[in-house]
Amino acid sequence: ILDLIQRTVGGIPKGDLSDSYHEAGDDIKALEQEQQIVVIKNTDTNNDVLFYNDPHCRITVSQPIRQLWHQVRMVDPTELRRQLSRAGLRALSTIEAPAVARKRPPKKRARRATRRIRLTNVHLEGIQDLIQAQDLVDQAAAENE
Repeated sequence: ILDLIQRTVGGIPKGDLSDSYHEAGDDIKALEQEQQIVVIKNTDTNNDVLFYNDPHCRITVSQPIRQLWHQVRMVDPTELRRQLSRAGLRALSTIEAPAVARKRPPKKRARRATRRIRLTNVHLEGIQDLIQAQDLVDQAAAENE
């Protein structure tokens, strides 16, 4: 399983591996406890995705950087709106989008009546005369019989 998870860049759904063989769930738990894989839990769909925990990607963050990270204060959205209004600015949700001129759908052109045109093939004119002559000969032969 670990080799398969290593080769898969986008992760593998846990359900796909659990269906592959009986003890897959136990093996997944063991790999997770050994910290060889990372399990990302999706609470919306209840589908856990398994990723390889690459040791080359593990970094240690120094304590002063961690303290700075935790000191960053997140602004409450309602407080942010108040600060924006005090500064004379408006939130994007209150700004109305400019009216966009709608394009009218193009008018459909009326179909022209299809004209039937008799095409004559100039290069076959002699053949038509021969066919007419053959028809006359056939008629004459039929009348004489």
